[in-house]
Amino acid sequence: MEPKWLEWSRQLQAVAQNGIAYSKDRFDVERFEQVRRVASEIMACHAGVEADYVRGLFAEELGPATPKVD
Repeated sequence: MEPKWLEWSRQLQAVAQNGIAYSKDRFDVERFEQVRRVASEIMACHAGVEADYVRGLFAEELGPATPKVD
């Protein structure tokens, strides 16, 4: 079972990614970018890495969030 902080940060990242992908208004995009920053800070804090590193990883995810199948 994964920790709640990991689940929450993944959910926030998906919401932000979808919002950024579908928003037409620049103010909405800014709000979703703020959600992505919060998600990256949660993950970085608990994973013991720099928030900028996680933020960069999240920013590489373009387009709508979709389930990842391995």
